[in-house]
Amino acid sequence: MKQQIASVLAAGALAVASVPALAQSVSNGSFETFSGAFGGDGGAALNAGSGLLTGWTIASANGNNLALLNNTNAYFNKTPFGSNNIDLTGYFDFLPGAFLSQNITGFIPGQTYRLSFWLGLQSGSCGNAGNNTCDGPNGANVKVGSLPTQQFTHSVGVAVSGGQSLETLNNLGGLVATTIWDPFSYEFIANSESMLLSFSTNAAAQGTNLYSGLDNVSLERVGGSAVVPLPAAGWLLLSGVGLLGWLQRRRG
Repeated sequence: MKQQIASVLAAGALAVASVPALAQSVSNGSFETFSGAFGGDGGAALNAGSGLLTGWTIASANGNNLALLNNTNAYFNKTPFGSNNIDLTGYFDFLPGAFLSQNITGFIPGQTYRLSFWLGLQSGSCGNAGNNTCDGPNGANVKVGSLPTQQFTHSVGVAVSGGQSLETLNNLGGLVATTIWDPFSYEFIANSESMLLSFSTNAAAQGTNLYSGLDNVSLERVGGSAVVPLPAAGWLLLSGVGLLGWLQRRRG
């Protein structure tokens, strides 16, 4: 009997230990893990179906793509969050752009979460004389699971508290352009344990040298702790403990 009880307890403990931990976090939120190669311009095209950007998938209904830019890029678009950032308008600036998505697991339905991210906008020369389409406004469309799409707009001259600016200088030390980064966030109530996070550009104008930067994506739970249902393995373990206690009382 002791051996049988020990077996029950061991099986219950093993099953509880094997229950996966809650994830609810964004993988590779600063886009630093990339298994592809950058071109001589410091950029890389992320086409539909590409798996080169760890944790993220690329989807497009029209064949357009996204661009991953390193801080060495020739387009004056730098990030303060590591070395890489996403240009949602794509490598060739064809609109509408592609979708950058990641499936997030471990949500607790009914719990509030905060999605945080930074949007970048280029101010100044866009590389072509007389073309200042980089000045915006543009930004991102953000969708989480089946919840309504949220639109975030970024404009030069609209200051956001906590923003950061990076200046790009030419070989003579003259100012070429400034990449302005501002923080944005979105609070939502989870309605499923697994939800697809998706970003796309909401830039309205088609033109050359468009830029809609995205970087430093993160996710956190808001508020107090929520009640997490005990898995079936947990009930098995508790049943074994109760059985052991009953048998000990009976023997006494």
